[in-house]
Amino acid sequence: MDEARVARRLAAIMAGDVAGYSRLMCVDEEGTHRQLKAHRKELVDPKITEHRGHIVKTTGDGMLVEFVSAVDAVRFAIDIQRGMAERNANVAPERRIEFRIGINVGDIISDENDIYGDGVNVAARLQQLAEPGAIFVSEDVHHYVEGKLTIGFKDLGPQRVKNIDRPVRVFKVMLFEAVGSNHQRAHLRPLRANRSWALASLALLMLSIGLILWAWGPLDWYYRQRANQLTLEERLSLIVSHIAAGRESDARIQAKEVLKIDPRFSVSDYVAKTKKLQNVDEDKMTTALVAAGLPLNLRWECLVRNECP
Repeated sequence: MDEARVARRLAAIMAGDVAGYSRLMCVDEEGTHRQLKAHRKELVDPKITEHRGHIVKTTGDGMLVEFVSAVDAVRFAIDIQRGMAERNANVAPERRIEFRIGINVGDIISDENDIYGDGVNVAARLQQLAEPGAIFVSEDVHHYVEGKLTIGFKDLGPQRVKNIDRPVRVFKVMLFEAVGSNHQRAHLRPLRANRSWALASLALLMLSIGLILWAWGPLDWYYRQRANQLTLEERLSLIVSHIAAGRESDARIQAKEVLKIDPRFSVSDYVAKTKKLQNVDEDKMTTALVAAGLPLNLRWECLVRNECP
């Protein structure tokens, strides 16, 4: 006779509890109960709904939640642990409520309002291994979420756990830092840290630009003043250099300045005065100065323009 077929499905299971719950209750029973109730109402329950989770059962300090995907389960756990870190910021360490979370993906048996199987048992054992405020996941969960979330993982290796006949490879979710690992390709810091570094880099860049502009003002003024103080000979030398380099427009600018200094300047007269200087190529100088627009001979210029008296 065939056995009755039981309902099975693949699911992501999150097991969580409060670290040191018995001690907290002994210290302040009513206060601990009130805090836990507030955390459930304001943080945990809304996040379960947001990440498409389903509460299977709760105990005094524990909770078993089923998710449709490993990614949803890990996202939920990250939101909870980061949210609890913020809520505990101003609470004395000995009075803080801190969750331990374990997550596994596996085949489960559904029976009325409960779930059973190795998938559930491994999640519960991971939760027991986890430190206060930490998230421990199985190798299967790590495989499903690798590269899909901006977090790092620390490989804790195979661990022996109660009532599981094989070692369970465990990974710790690094909530507040990126950890190098051969089993995790994307080692990114939390988005808040990334934004801080980006803002700091932007501020440094803006400061650098401001310093450059502040320094450039005096330098620009100095070079403009220096350009206005060039002698006629220096400008003529620049013209020759500009023509040789093919910068005819720059040469013509200097030629205009030469004529401002000496309106009756002529190339032939100037070259005649420099014949006695050594290392002066008269033909090269004449060609360059004329190419820049300086008159070769004032008499010849005025005849060409029909401006002679």
